[in-house]
Amino acid sequence: EITCRDWSSDVCSSDLMRRDILFFSSLIIILLFLIIVFRAKKMALSEKEKDIVRSQLEHASKLASVGELASGIAHEINNPLAIIASETGLIKDMINPEFNMNVTLDQIEPHLDNIHDATFRCRDITRKLLSFVRVSDFNLKRLNIHELIDDIVDGFYERELAVSNITIKKKYCQQTPEIITDANQFKQVLLNIINNAKDAIKPPGKITIATNIEDKLISISITDTGKGISKEEMGRIFLPFYTTKEVGKGTGLGLSVSYGIIKNLGGKIEVESIPGKGSTFKIILPSLEN
Repeated sequence: EITCRDWSSDVCSSDLMRRDILFFSSLIIILLFLIIVFRAKKMALSEKEKDIVRSQLEHASKLASVGELASGIAHEINNPLAIIASETGLIKDMINPEFNMNVTLDQIEPHLDNIHDATFRCRDITRKLLSFVRVSDFNLKRLNIHELIDDIVDGFYERELAVSNITIKKKYCQQTPEIITDANQFKQVLLNIINNAKDAIKPPGKITIATNIEDKLISISITDTGKGISKEEMGRIFLPFYTTKEVGKGTGLGLSVSYGIIKNLGGKIEVESIPGKGSTFKIILPSLEN
C-alpha cells in the first residue's frame, strides 16, 4: 500500500508539472506573439512616417528648385506676353478707321497666328510648371531619358541660361535609353543638379549633358565649368540641409533628395570635381535590357 500511494503521488505530481509547463509555455508564446505584433505595427508606423517625411522633403525641394528658377520662368512667360501685347496693338491700329489702312483679313491673319502661338507657349510653360510642383502619387512608367531631359532644359532653362550667358549643350547617345521611373521625380533630380551647376558657374560658362549606355547601364552626365567642389565639401554634399550657397539661396535639400530618389530606382550618383575647373555629376541607372 505504501508503494501504491507513492506511485499515485508521483503520477499526480508529474501531471501537475506538465500542466504548469504547458501553462507557462502557452503564456510565453502568447507574450512573444503580442510583442511581435506590437513591433510589427510600430515598424509599419515608423516606415509610414518616414515615407511622409520623405515626401514632404521632396516637395519642399521641388518648390525650392522652382523658386531658384523664378526669374527665368518669368522671362519665359513675359516673352510671349510681349508678343501678344504687340500684335494686339498692331491689329487695333490696322482696323482703326482714323488710320484708313483698309486692311484685309489675309493681312491680319499672320498677326492672329502669332498671338495664337504665343498664347499656347504660355500655356505650355504654366502646364509644365504646375505638373512639376503638384503633389502627385508615385507613378512608374516606361520613359525616354532624352525626352525627360529635353522637357526640363527646353521648358525651364532655355531663356534663363541665355540671359545668364551660360550655354547648355546636349550630347546624346545614338540609342534610345529608356527606364521605368516616375517622371516628376526624375525631372526633380535633373532640375536640382542643373540648378547647382548653374549656380556654380561664373559667366560665361557651359553646362554639358551627355548620355551613354554601356554594360546594361544608362548614365547621364551633367558637367559644368564652375568653381568645383573641395575635398572637404565632397564628403558632405549629399547630407540633408548642407549647402555651400549664401544664406537664403539654398536649402541644402536638392542633392540629398536627388540621391534618395536615384537610390530608390536602383541607381547611384557619382561625383567628380576639380576645384576651379568644374564638376561632373553622373547618374547611373539600370537599363530595361537587364
